[in-house]
Amino acid sequence: MNKFKILGIAVVTALALTAFAGAGTALAAAPVNTGLPAISPSAPIEGTKVTTSNGKWSGSPTAFSYKWQRCNAAGAECAYIEGATLSTYTPTATDVGKTLVSRVTAYNEEGNTSVFSKPTAVVRPIGEIKEYALPEKSYPVGIAFGWMSKPWFSTEEGVIGHISTSGTELTEYTLPGFSCSESIDDHPADTKMWFTNGCANKVGKISTTGVITEYALPAGSGPGGITAGPIVAGNANMWFVNNGTDKVAKITSTGVITEYALPAKSDPVDIVTGSDKNLWFTNGGTGKIGKITPAGVITEYALPAGSHPVEIAADPSGDLWFTDFSNKKVSKITTAGTVTEYSVAAGSPRGVTVDGGGRPWFTIQQADLIGKLEANGTVRTFSLPAGSAPTGIDTGAGGLLWFANTLSSKIGSITS
Repeated sequence: MNKFKILGIAVVTALALTAFAGAGTALAAAPVNTGLPAISPSAPIEGTKVTTSNGKWSGSPTAFSYKWQRCNAAGAECAYIEGATLSTYTPTATDVGKTLVSRVTAYNEEGNTSVFSKPTAVVRPIGEIKEYALPEKSYPVGIAFGWMSKPWFSTEEGVIGHISTSGTELTEYTLPGFSCSESIDDHPADTKMWFTNGCANKVGKISTTGVITEYALPAGSGPGGITAGPIVAGNANMWFVNNGTDKVAKITSTGVITEYALPAKSDPVDIVTGSDKNLWFTNGGTGKIGKITPAGVITEYALPAGSHPVEIAADPSGDLWFTDFSNKKVSKITTAGTVTEYSVAAGSPRGVTVDGGGRPWFTIQQADLIGKLEANGTVRTFSLPAGSAPTGIDTGAGGLLWFANTLSSKIGSITS
């Protein structure tokens, strides 16, 4: 056969294959990355889990694998971390001051392709404290990580405010008349922060734009802690303790108040919603922890002699934790009423919260400390400047806890 005819057949065949591929049937290939994986949170904290996304891919990957790297502070000189082969990784003390990178490999029938994420910020240690100044003599007391993903605070001077997590943006709103706001919490549905105003004998709410509405309480009330109750049929009430009249009360979003009486000389201090959807409160006057159902049925559990429980926080997975100011203890109570106590040698704890790992953190007001109860029952403490007097504390996002530093008139964060 003529060699020119053979060449012509080859050319026609190649053109036909090209046209076939161009018609929409691409030749098979390994996955191709179209968007890098990302690590969240991007500012890791020792002991707090981080997660890598898979990124975006073409080529229909059917599986992924992972490897983590530890790099220097600039994101260079990386080395693989032994055993870190899941989509999640929990930074250790070795990672502090370093950055992390995830390698994600995508697989399909034709092969595999690996790509690397951008480096994270440097890993921060547990207990790293940053503080942000409020105006002089603000005296913040209550704090809650709430709407707009910011810490909101209440002050003894009748101010409600919020601060950005970077500390660069501060907004404050002054309550009318003679006021001293104490406890504060967010409502899960109405985009408001609710607070108690002990000096004016009111419960109030404030919108994210600063619109304030207050509701008067019966004479002699003295409202203390406030919390969002369980959501029922898409709605939720706010619940608060009324230590002036020995009552627990609920208030609707429109200000309708219902009160439930406690025994005389009760002096309730704080309240929180438990994992069992009941409200749990501290009874400082009688040394008890109380439970009240949304329907108003009250049960109380006695504590050891001399107890004066102050603040209480719930672990979403089950137990509740409270501080015993008089006996210098932080304790847990199960929803069945079983109490376990842990001594705090450094001083009397006051505010309490629970981190993402279910561990309680608390303020030690007289000793200028933030404390953490470890899983083995020992207390680890972190120092604040002298004369701080920390009070309220709450769990925020990204492994940070937020606290009110009363005497120093500051809002602080601590890595958990």
